[in-house]
Amino acid sequence: MKSQLVDNPRNEKSSYLVRLWAVKSKSINAKLAHTGSNMRRTNNYPYQPLNQQPSGSSPVGHDALEAENERAAEELKQKIGALKSLTIDIGNEVRYQDKLLRGIDDDMDRTSGFLGNTMTRVVRLAKQGGGARQMCYMFLFVLVVFLLLWLTLKFK
Repeated sequence: MKSQLVDNPRNEKSSYLVRLWAVKSKSINAKLAHTGSNMRRTNNYPYQPLNQQPSGSSPVGHDALEAENERAAEELKQKIGALKSLTIDIGNEVRYQDKLLRGIDDDMDRTSGFLGNTMTRVVRLAKQGGGARQMCYMFLFVLVVFLLLWLTLKFK
């Protein structure tokens, strides 16, 4: 039976992999035993494992751990409350700014419609006979209005 296992190349590969795994696991176990609990600290991992006490541990140590857990839970509860209020404030701000943007969009639509109607009237006026004279009067009127506004603001 042993000769059948050796003759089969598949079994040779399996036994080779088993031996390789055994050697690697011994090597890894030796490295872990050598580094000990410093392994986490060398990887910049902030967790420090607690010293494990036997099953008959003192109730004082258990109570201290329980108190520390309660304190950590209370800090976490406060942080969650702060995050909740912050997200509510952000949601309110988003809704308010959305309302403002919709208002601006509506105003721009109305203004573009008004400007389009005005430009249509100006083009129609320019195409009519004698429109050049009316355009000149309108330009002079606008120029006088801007000049009066400028003088008013300058000497105020």
